[in-house]
Amino acid sequence: MNKIINLNIACGDNFITENEWVNLDYESNNLNVIKCDVLKKIPFTENSVSSIYTSHFIEHIPLNKIDKFLQDCFRVLKYGGIIRIVTPDFVEMTRSYINAIDNNNPIEFEYIKIEILDQLIRNKEGGNLRSTFKKIIKEDNQEMKNLIKKRLGYNLEDNRLQNFRKEKKNYLKIIKKIFINNYIRFIITLLPAAFRSQNVNLSKVGENHKWIWDYFDLKKRLEINGFSNIKLMNYDDSDIKNFPYELDVENNLPRKGIQSFYVEATK
Repeated sequence: MNKIINLNIACGDNFITENEWVNLDYESNNLNVIKCDVLKKIPFTENSVSSIYTSHFIEHIPLNKIDKFLQDCFRVLKYGGIIRIVTPDFVEMTRSYINAIDNNNPIEFEYIKIEILDQLIRNKEGGNLRSTFKKIIKEDNQEMKNLIKKRLGYNLEDNRLQNFRKEKKNYLKIIKKIFINNYIRFIITLLPAAFRSQNVNLSKVGENHKWIWDYFDLKKRLEINGFSNIKLMNYDDSDIKNFPYELDVENNLPRKGIQSFYVEATK
């Protein structure tokens, strides 16, 4: 009997504890997650994996590395194995932006523009999106809180409380981070101002988006790298056997909000 192995790649805090699932991420302190750099190599043998799930990861992969990553996914999948990719949807973003303009809703279209662009161009941790979230929380703007929950799946109140708890947990880690950040900022001040403004980026590793995908260009990349039967799926539907829908569904809604799209493809 062939062993069933399903990979949850770049899982973050959204990991699966079932025996048939293996969670992978670049950084993690959780015992349920294997730390590895999947952009170098997925640590499984050829034709050994039944399915692959990856959510909100490929938009962080530089375009010159996306083919290598998809080829490695293809390598480890069994024949007939399925990859499921979840990522922000450029089509949905642009449609929502234009609809907000057409409906003369400046608060909404200004926010969606930040949502589209900030993670592509930000040069500090959290960028303008974090500043926008803080402003919404401070003003207790329920309309915008509801919009962000709908679009991204974020509950700003919960995120604020979670961040507070995390900061209280490990003071030594916080002090070390502050020291390193201040040291880096001091070194940066020694660089020419023109060079700093054009080339220095203080956002966290893996924080920036390298591309915004839509179904059509992702389908093309999957085809180029050998995949077939490429389909646009609903958040609550999958061809993966016994798929753990809690990865994509929360309270009968898309966990990552309406901004995401879901693609499955077969080896």
